[in-house]
Amino acid sequence: GDPEGRRGGVVLTACDRPENGAYYVPVLGRAPAWAKFLDGVTEELEEKELSATQTTTESAYASHKFVSRDEIEKLGISNLVGTPLLRAHLHGYLMDTALYHKVRGVADPFEYEAYRKRKVREKLDAKTASRIAPRGAGKMAGGVNAELRDRLAAKAGG
Repeated sequence: GDPEGRRGGVVLTACDRPENGAYYVPVLGRAPAWAKFLDGVTEELEEKELSATQTTTESAYASHKFVSRDEIEKLGISNLVGTPLLRAHLHGYLMDTALYHKVRGVADPFEYEAYRKRKVREKLDAKTASRIAPRGAGKMAGGVNAELRDRLAAKAGG
């Protein structure tokens, strides 16, 4: 504990190395204020141990998506900051993946359609590029009578 009687779960060790060891032991106490995210990770890991329904090993935040502050502004969900739906984590927030996809679908409803059109265009361009170009494809077939073109353009213009 500390002089004020609070119990912390961080143990610092002095070793024969240039850096000190810092370990979080939840049994000893809560995480310090500068590492509150550790409490959330610990709680989720404890819940997983209790349920024991999943046999696969996955991280505690496998169903969460990291969202930066800029992305929160773009999605228009800055009003969710400070709620349980957005957990502060490092330099951004963590939110449930399903919620992220719903919000993204509402923020830009035509995103999938634009993506689909872009993919179709890329496939068509790839097919076109693989074709054999006819000889003289850069030239006009049959040529152009420049004098006649100029006379017709002059007649049409004035």
